[in-house]
Amino acid sequence: MIVRRLASRGGEIFLTFDDGPDPLSTPPVLEVLKTHGVPATFYLVAEKAKRETALLARIQSEGHAIGNHSLDHRYRYYFKGAGSIDRWVQQAEDEFHRLGIRELAGFRPPAGIITRALVKVAGRKNLPLVLWNERFHDAVFPWTFKKASRSAARLRGGSIVLLHDRQSEKNVDKFCAVLDSYITRIKARGFEFEKLPSSKELLAPESGAGSRSDT
Repeated sequence: MIVRRLASRGGEIFLTFDDGPDPLSTPPVLEVLKTHGVPATFYLVAEKAKRETALLARIQSEGHAIGNHSLDHRYRYYFKGAGSIDRWVQQAEDEFHRLGIRELAGFRPPAGIITRALVKVAGRKNLPLVLWNERFHDAVFPWTFKKASRSAARLRGGSIVLLHDRQSEKNVDKFCAVLDSYITRIKARGFEFEKLPSSKELLAPESGAGSRSDT
């Protein structure tokens, strides 16, 4: 199953953050979310989570969900066979379990790259591949108030928004200011925020996950 959007039950928006945990930029992002009382989903890199256990604990204690964003965020596995991809995904799952995280919100492949081998591996593991339907390329280009405003005006209920809590030092303050504005604008439209369900819940027929299997 490839999830890009969820069926909305009452206007939920799902904020997701990739590439952390980052000791510089994840804490201020968490502060913005805490200020607004907004839960989110953090797609973490397992090797980083292992190094940042205190930050991992904070993410959990503040009510956010955690998803698998691979063991090491390297792209070389996409060019290998299904066996290598299987081990790559499973090593990350195992590391998160060792860190005490039992309920993960699926697997989000680095850069959102989907290959036939990955789809087969995920299917065998009953692991949903969670992508998004709204993004800003903020890992490469600074997020702006203009982009955020346009997005907030067009969002539909059930949207999964891709952001990155790993930001350069020079971009952190601006990113958090835009995030604060973005949340405020979305709330003004009457939407609520939720964290993504667990893998098991996403796979349930009644989950309403937007999926496709043509890759």
